[in-house]
Amino acid sequence: MLPAPAQALCERSQIRLVNSMRELAQPHHAELNKGGRAFARWAGLESQYVLQLNQGDTDKQIALMRSILATNPRCTIFNVEPNADVVVKPMVETAQETGAWIVTHWAHPPGLHPFEGRDHWVAHVAVNSEAVGSAVSEQLVAAIGGKGGIVVLHGRLDTDPAQKRFAGLKAVLAKHPGVTVLAEQPANWDRRAAFPIMQAWLSKFAAPASTACGPPTTTWRSGRWRRCGPPASRDASRWSASTAFPRRSPRSVAAS
Repeated sequence: MLPAPAQALCERSQIRLVNSMRELAQPHHAELNKGGRAFARWAGLESQYVLQLNQGDTDKQIALMRSILATNPRCTIFNVEPNADVVVKPMVETAQETGAWIVTHWAHPPGLHPFEGRDHWVAHVAVNSEAVGSAVSEQLVAAIGGKGGIVVLHGRLDTDPAQKRFAGLKAVLAKHPGVTVLAEQPANWDRRAAFPIMQAWLSKFAAPASTACGPPTTTWRSGRWRRCGPPASRDASRWSASTAFPRRSPRSVAAS
C-alpha cells in the first residue's frame, strides 16, 4: 500500500512569494525581479508576488520582512539577496521564529548554515567569488601586457563576495610584479558613487586604452564611454570595475 500523500501546508491562494533586494536601478537586480515574476507566473501565483526594495539599507531590509510577516507567515516564502552579509542571520532567525520560508544568496556569516537545525532556511545559493576575481584579473593583466598600474573600485567592503574578489585580484597581482595598484576606493556597487570616482581617476592618470568592467556598467573604451560587461545572461552589475591605461613615460598607469 502506498503511503498517503503529505497534506499541503497552505492553500495555493494563501501562498505569498517575496523577493527582497536592494533596488531596481542596477541591471542585476532588475533581472532578479524579472526572474521572480516569471517564476510566480509559472507557478500561477503572479498576483501573490511581492517585491521588497531596501535602497541599500540593511535595517530596512529586516524591517520590511518583519512587517509583512505580521500576517500569514507560514505561507510566505522569501528569496533574499542580502544587502550585506550581516542581514542573513536576523532574516533566517525571523523565518525560523515565524514559520516563514527563506532562500538566501551570495554569502552569509561564518559558521551559519542551512543544514544546522534551521529547517525554514531552505537553501543558500553561493558562488566562488575568489575564483571570479582571479579570472577577471587575469584578463585585465593580459590586456595591459603584464605591465602597468591599476586602480580598484571595491564593492561593499562588509560583504564576502567583494572581499574574495579582491583576494582574487591580489593573488593575480602577486604573480605579476609588473602591475601595481595606484589607488583603490569602495563604490558599494553603486554606479552613482562609482562614476565621479572614475572621472577623477581618468583626470589624474590618463585616458585608458582598454577596460574590463562591472559596476559601473558604462565604462570608457576607445576614446568614449561605452556600455560593457559580461553577456546579458551573466551578472554585469557585480563584476569588479577594472580599467587599463596606456603606459606613460618610465612608469605604467592603469585602473581597475
